[in-house]
Amino acid sequence: MKTFSTISGNHLYIDFPSFDPKSPFAKREVRQAVARGFDLDAIIASVLYGQGIRYNGVGVDSSTYDKSLANYTYDPAEARKLLAKAEFPNGFDTPCYNLTTQREPYIKEVGEAIYAYLQTIGVRCQVRGLEYSAWLDMIRRKPNHAPDGIISTMSGQGIPSDPANVWVLHLHEYVPESGLGAFSLTKDDKATKLVKQLQGTMAPAKRAGLIKEIGQYKHDMVLGGIPTYQPVVTLAWRDKFAFTPWPFPGYWRGFQEVSAVP
Repeated sequence: MKTFSTISGNHLYIDFPSFDPKSPFAKREVRQAVARGFDLDAIIASVLYGQGIRYNGVGVDSSTYDKSLANYTYDPAEARKLLAKAEFPNGFDTPCYNLTTQREPYIKEVGEAIYAYLQTIGVRCQVRGLEYSAWLDMIRRKPNHAPDGIISTMSGQGIPSDPANVWVLHLHEYVPESGLGAFSLTKDDKATKLVKQLQGTMAPAKRAGLIKEIGQYKHDMVLGGIPTYQPVVTLAWRDKFAFTPWPFPGYWRGFQEVSAVP
């Protein structure tokens, strides 16, 4: 028996309608509270059995990963203070949509754990499960169509985890019938401007610096969702098969190079 383990090119996160001025998530303090309201390290250890790697918006396998950008820390007391500062001293109720799919192991249970943690800081989740097709329909932006609460979601950054294209989809503001912001719940002029600038920047050094700048701004403002983890993928096959895991586009699950051993 042979095995192979690696970090997936998939990137999981939770998002919320910060673009909607009527939503609690339009307030930065509420987004910051949510970011500090669940213990992701404990969830990775106990729900994923350690088969996940935290990331801060850019994949840990990327050449532009910013090690100096700290992940959000679990601090329920600070989270409750932030909610009070945002004029929600008693918290609030919100739908919390939970993706359920076999695409990533235990993704349903991770979402349930996050939403259970948020209850303790006053973000009272009305948990609603979404099968994959229903999730796809919900995250696709259309005029007057977007999740009205928190949603567990994911996007690929491929190999070697270049975030530019996915930021066009979920950090750039939604522009109808253009493809821009096709899954975006964010509307922030500076974020949109920076993403456009990144799309037109080819020089590697300038591009890396701009990715770092966007990553810091995204982190500080809690925009484009809260990064959670990259799954760790493990494949196993018998010795009578020759198998080379296929990296593109970063999911390692393609069986393009598999054959019987003579």
